[in-house]
Amino acid sequence: MQDQFAVNNKCFSEIMKNRKAFIVSKFQRSYSWGENQWHKLWQDIRITKANEEELFLGSIMTTYNDTEDVFYLVDGQQRLLTISILILCIVEKYYKLIDYGLDVEKNKTEIESLYHNYLLYEDSNTNTKMGLNEINQDFYFENLINLKAPKNIGKLHPSNRSLYNCFNFYSQRIDIECKWLKDTGELGKLLDHVVNKLFFIDIHSKDINQTYIIMDALKNNGIQTAITDSLKIHIFDLLKASDKKKVNNEWQEIIKMVSTKGFPLFLKHYLQTCKGSIQDETLFEVLRDTIKTRDDGLKLIHDLYHLAPFYGALTGSNLSYVNEDDDIVKSINELKLFGILEVIPLLLSVYKKKDPALLKEVLKMCATIVFRYAIIGAMPTNKLEPVINETALLVNQNKLTNSDDIFKKIKHLHIDKEQFKNSFKRRSINTNTHKELVSYILIMIENKLSDASYSYFSNDAIIEHTLPESPSNHWKVNFHKDHIDDYIYRLGNLTLLETDLHKETYHQYFKEKKTIYDRSHYQISHTFTMNNWDPATLEKRQLLLAKVAEEIWRYEKKK
Repeated sequence: MQDQFAVNNKCFSEIMKNRKAFIVSKFQRSYSWGENQWHKLWQDIRITKANEEELFLGSIMTTYNDTEDVFYLVDGQQRLLTISILILCIVEKYYKLIDYGLDVEKNKTEIESLYHNYLLYEDSNTNTKMGLNEINQDFYFENLINLKAPKNIGKLHPSNRSLYNCFNFYSQRIDIECKWLKDTGELGKLLDHVVNKLFFIDIHSKDINQTYIIMDALKNNGIQTAITDSLKIHIFDLLKASDKKKVNNEWQEIIKMVSTKGFPLFLKHYLQTCKGSIQDETLFEVLRDTIKTRDDGLKLIHDLYHLAPFYGALTGSNLSYVNEDDDIVKSINELKLFGILEVIPLLLSVYKKKDPALLKEVLKMCATIVFRYAIIGAMPTNKLEPVINETALLVNQNKLTNSDDIFKKIKHLHIDKEQFKNSFKRRSINTNTHKELVSYILIMIENKLSDASYSYFSNDAIIEHTLPESPSNHWKVNFHKDHIDDYIYRLGNLTLLETDLHKETYHQYFKEKKTIYDRSHYQISHTFTMNNWDPATLEKRQLLLAKVAEEIWRYEKKK
């Protein structure tokens, strides 16, 4: 390659014929496509073939190795491998035609051409054109390339079972829909469409840094790329051979705890602890500047490995993080429930300090602030991010070393008493879409009123809507029909009941409901001191709950 990188629109045939091999890093993830992806690709192929149209399948991304004369595949493995398997299914049908004595020499030539152009190295019967990772490679060659059924499907690695199921899926589709025995030309038509009408943006570069530049450009134009795989390949290119086994094991554990899908955000949050605010469009630039040497790569993996259990606990992707402190567990569960990720960089910075007392206090601080600011105040969470990221950076730099200093930095996010009460007394939260959140709020208020310690995620209490979700005309006497929906999910309209009492409220009006509420052991259901239920009495009760709530969700510095 003369240029540093090139971007071209190419069909599958042009991509595969013009290259000796595509090598998938042995550390890259294994084949993972399933029936949904196979079916969608098949349907797209059928439709575009019938309409004589081209089919665009996104981008593939490679780095070129001059010495070995191979391309290392950074992004596109799942699609290219799936199409290769589809071609193997066509090969299988040509062999059957030979068995039937149909166009024997012609079909032998076709098979040889398919192996030569798309499946095997030139002048090689043992090296596959797509070199896969250590899990998939042997099965791909021994069984799929050689059209040999595995002896024991149940003992296959799940990824290899997916490869085999993919082959069977397309083989059956061809049998059912192509009628190739009646018209042998149908196989040729399908093959021609697959290799000449399936198009990709073909991106290749001389080194991984150039790949990052291209990924930046593509991401800014809305094309998603394999951040996780790309970073891993870059890091492993920097490592010594003796590093790779240990680092690969740590990498696998990281992915297990945060998931492949969740990894890019984990990486961004980690970088924000040491770089401050990072925009999505500059993430790759920051990575280039951060990971330049072997030591940089080792440090990154080491940090991510030790942070992953805690991060997974915060985001709900991992349940293996264990902490015996009930307050820490409570704050983590609250933050997961709130779903506001902007505070995570600060929590990661604090976690790195290995100070359980500080972590406990900052978790409580963040949970309280998030509840006041975002859940009740309904303030824009994007305004949290720059403040939290700056604070995270200062903690990481040891410029903020205790909870008092951290709180001073973010205190303005802790909305004041009157603002909180004014927001709470007007707050509506739909119980259909946020049932757990509403249950949490009501149970926390119940705990305050009754001096109890109910857990919101393991409590049997039922959320009761005093003004029902499907109100009859009776309720519309006090609530105007044009505004009645505005009151159904107001926090002042909601309470807690035991299951049997809740059933008794069905089709009852307020007077009857109130007598049922009085029998409940939940004190929050005893706050209906009024004799009728209308917008004014609902708002009066909601203000009462707001005053209680302000005392519950108030962060006060340690004395």
